[in-house]
Amino acid sequence: MKNYLELIHLQFDLPDSNRMEYSEECWQELTDRYGILPPDEYRNFISLFGVGCFNDFLWIYSPEISPVNKYLSVYGPSEAFLEYFYEYFDDGFDNKIDCLGFESYEMDLFPWGGTDNGDLLYWGKVQDCYGVIVVNMRDRTAQFFNKSIPEFLYLLVNNSIKCELFPEDAFEEHTPTFTLYLDS
Repeated sequence: MKNYLELIHLQFDLPDSNRMEYSEECWQELTDRYGILPPDEYRNFISLFGVGCFNDFLWIYSPEISPVNKYLSVYGPSEAFLEYFYEYFDDGFDNKIDCLGFESYEMDLFPWGGTDNGDLLYWGKVQDCYGVIVVNMRDRTAQFFNKSIPEFLYLLVNNSIKCELFPEDAFEEHTPTFTLYLDS
């Protein structure tokens, strides 16, 4: 089995100075908030690489409740998504996204990223499979990838998989880049 976290690290030649330490309280707060333990692959990725952006398009969110940029926190855009569904549907969101084509499969969702187009990225379970869920809020569609977060990112930026919800040129015409978000 390939170690996609290591492959990303090698491809982007990221310095060890990117490494971040997050407290167990931070992770527990996320677990309490979303009812799902942040996956180890997200914890490992964010600890190794930090908050940043692939190809100036796909952002990896901070697990902190109040980072310098509130739009780069798992609590920012993802909370807006949940509020939207509570308001839009009479019976509430109720951990189901049947309106997005998953036919009422119950799931837990953990937000971990987003795009400049307003798409949100979640880690979640669809039927018996955990994977990446990309949600397009403009037309309320979604696409599920039965892949780990590092595998999804590595294959996406290297054009080995395509997300139908992203613009065609988001990754095709670019040499893959990762830009660390700096607070200053």
